[in-house]
Amino acid sequence: MSGDSFEFRYTGGSQLTKVRVAFSEVHEVKQVKSVKPSHATRNTLIIVGVTAGVATAGVLFGRAPAHENWSQGSFAGGGGW
Repeated sequence: MSGDSFEFRYTGGSQLTKVRVAFSEVHEVKQVKSVKPSHATRNTLIIVGVTAGVATAGVLFGRAPAHENWSQGSFAGGGGW
């Protein structure tokens, strides 16, 4: 931005376009409602990560034999899992 112009940036598809606009070219200014970024991708990745962590913990800790069984030797020689 300088004293007589400003830079207007917008995206068209995947390309960022920059346009220098002189204040003398502006005929009308309208206020638009606030544009908030979408966090759908971030939220989806968080949900997938938490689900994978819970599933992994369930597999690791849910199927592990109890400590008492180890000391009694009930898992020796064929089975238990």
